[in-house]
Amino acid sequence: MLYNCNSWAAPQNILNKLDVCHRKHLKRIIKMTYPIIISNRDLYARCNVTPLSERVTKSRWRMLGHILRGDSNSPAQLAFSFAVESMINMKGRVGIDIKVIFSKLFYVI
Repeated sequence: MLYNCNSWAAPQNILNKLDVCHRKHLKRIIKMTYPIIISNRDLYARCNVTPLSERVTKSRWRMLGHILRGDSNSPAQLAFSFAVESMINMKGRVGIDIKVIFSKLFYVI
């Protein structure tokens, strides 16, 4: 389900749908039927798992660290530096720094 999730460009609504699907599968695994209600936090604690959206976010941050530590002439590093430079040189609102760029690219845990 999470194959190559470090390269997904998934917006928050897609990650929410992924979490909903994950919770539905967890409820089926533990045979939780409709009249029985369990909170999401309790469901994750009972199954001893974390939400998939958190795993995707951590994986994306891990991949970013891998790219930043890589060779400066690698294709991934060149593409990343091009993306950052193109976002910085955009016309319009002033005051975009690297923290804002990263917060737009990656969701904060």
